[in-house]
Amino acid sequence: MTKTFSDKYENTKQALNLSSLEEISQVLGASFDLDKLYQVILDTIMKQTNADAGSLMLLDHNKKELYIAASQGINKNFVKKIRVKLGQIVAGIVAEAKKPLLIDNKNFQSIFGKKPRKNVKSALCVPLIAGNKLIGVINLNRIPGSEAFSKDDIDVISRFAFESSIAIHNAKLYIEAEEKIQHLFRFNVISCALNAALTPIKLISILTDCMCELFDFDLYTLLVISDDSASLTLCSQNKIDKKTINKLKKELNLVIRGLKKNKVSPKEIELNLIKIKNHRQMIKHPILPKHIREVINAPIITKGNTLGMLSIYSVEEHGFDQKDQQSLSTLANQAAVALENAHLYKSLRTTYLSTIKALAQAIEEKDEYTRGHSDLVSYYSVAIAEALQLPPKLIEGIQIAGILHDIGKIGIPEKILSKPGSLTKNEYEIIMKHPTIGKRILEPVNFYWADLTADSEKKVKKKKRSIVVDAKIIQEIQGSLNATVSILKEIDLSEEIKAMIYHHHEKYSGGGYPTGIKKEEIPIGSRILAVADTFEAMTADRPYRKAFSTKKALRLINECAPFQLDPKIVDIFTRLVKQKCVIVN
Repeated sequence: MTKTFSDKYENTKQALNLSSLEEISQVLGASFDLDKLYQVILDTIMKQTNADAGSLMLLDHNKKELYIAASQGINKNFVKKIRVKLGQIVAGIVAEAKKPLLIDNKNFQSIFGKKPRKNVKSALCVPLIAGNKLIGVINLNRIPGSEAFSKDDIDVISRFAFESSIAIHNAKLYIEAEEKIQHLFRFNVISCALNAALTPIKLISILTDCMCELFDFDLYTLLVISDDSASLTLCSQNKIDKKTINKLKKELNLVIRGLKKNKVSPKEIELNLIKIKNHRQMIKHPILPKHIREVINAPIITKGNTLGMLSIYSVEEHGFDQKDQQSLSTLANQAAVALENAHLYKSLRTTYLSTIKALAQAIEEKDEYTRGHSDLVSYYSVAIAEALQLPPKLIEGIQIAGILHDIGKIGIPEKILSKPGSLTKNEYEIIMKHPTIGKRILEPVNFYWADLTADSEKKVKKKKRSIVVDAKIIQEIQGSLNATVSILKEIDLSEEIKAMIYHHHEKYSGGGYPTGIKKEEIPIGSRILAVADTFEAMTADRPYRKAFSTKKALRLINECAPFQLDPKIVDIFTRLVKQKCVIVN
């Protein structure tokens, strides 16, 4: 029995409906891969309609133009380049009118005012609409020799397009919801990481990792403005030409001028260049101003105060989109909170150290000969600890212990502390009690803590040379830090600081006070303090003698090792002094 046209039409309609439901559900069931979904929709409709070429075009709502998301039988280079404005050619006309359009040799010239294309016999373009919102269009072509599209095809294909639009719309909604969840989770993690960064160096390091994770860029800048200065960090995997650097400094200086009464010239902006690995392909030439095509900025603002500016640059057109701007603004807001926390911590830490130094000064006021002693002991101790590459937390603990190491002397009578001659046995026994008194005074104190490398009151020269320490010595020292390192991970080091102070008069060979422990039983901080304390005492005037020269003091502390002092630490400190890595009076 011969099939009528009506039978053929119904079969095609059913085939398209069943195929659309089956094929599309399979794609969505496996994964919400939009690119794959677009291609399945196009392939399905082309297979069922015997089209010779076709494309699925989506609407870029920001630019009001269509681009090809899936194609078949079309030149790949053409697919990449084609952009169709609303109202232009067949796809643009259909998109603007939201109505299907059938084109053949009869109506082509009347619509476009020119002769029809020789390689196309018939074309059909159908809009993709979901919830009265245009998603895109489907274009189908048949070549000469094929049966032309008919008006009946419009109804069948439009129905399929409607179902496809719903599938695309639902897939996009699901993906957007997933992206929002991931976005919230990602920025929650970023926020925690940034808030834990209490120094500019750590903040920049974490921020750079975040930038590389979130964006594709060729250059990013971080401008940080404080009351009396400004710094500019430039991060890129490519070389940046000096002209570009100067241009960026001048442009960002306009931001500074708009915010500060005291103007900062571009030359005064502290510059920090960081080379990173990015997702984009490297550029062979240095980045010049003319190469930068796009830039998006996000001010770093908290409580009405602008703390800086975060910017990303691209050498490609269409390098960024609206999502990038939103993400950059969110990141800038989190950076603002982190910067404010860092400033507050710096202020708190300054107050904290000032309070500690005031305590030490209160002790030293009892004896004019020991004024400044604690600062110098702390300074020397930090230099030794840094040379040994100890953990930053431990270094700051040593700094604090150095300042407070003699706090117990507040309980020693002034007549004994200032006695010009030799001490009697009873007087010496009283002096020996000061570590125990210090421990008792500090017992209720919980030292505020953060992972910061200590800043010494007395600065080392800018062009200081790094001391070369034998790796075996560092390994030996660090190998005995297991207990301390475990404390570092669990508590705020209050107990470790108190232990350093309590044991700083122990002797390396044993027999010191207050407990007589020896060698590695003595905390590393106490062993460092002992060397620094002994050297500073020798090079300062005392009621019973004049200060020794640096040369003589170094000779004497070397003679004290290994009986009284740790010989490895004495050796390191001797080299620090001789190589002028520390400043001595």
